[in-house]
Amino acid sequence: MKIIQYGDLDRFDKIQHIADDANVKKYLQVCWQNQHGKINCSTCIKCATTRLGLAMLGKLDDYHF
Repeated sequence: MKIIQYGDLDRFDKIQHIADDANVKKYLQVCWQNQHGKINCSTCIKCATTRLGLAMLGKLDDYHF
């Protein structure tokens, strides 16, 4: 798989764009650490900023971190 980034969206804009997608809700993985066998550690900067963005959108409860 090759990921190509297009556009100038910041992290919050990206989160806002994908937050309502059912597959994203089910499979979102932002963490690179995979601590204790968890897909998202909830504490690294990537997890924390994603959680903050989802919280700002009122959608954090839709996700399992």
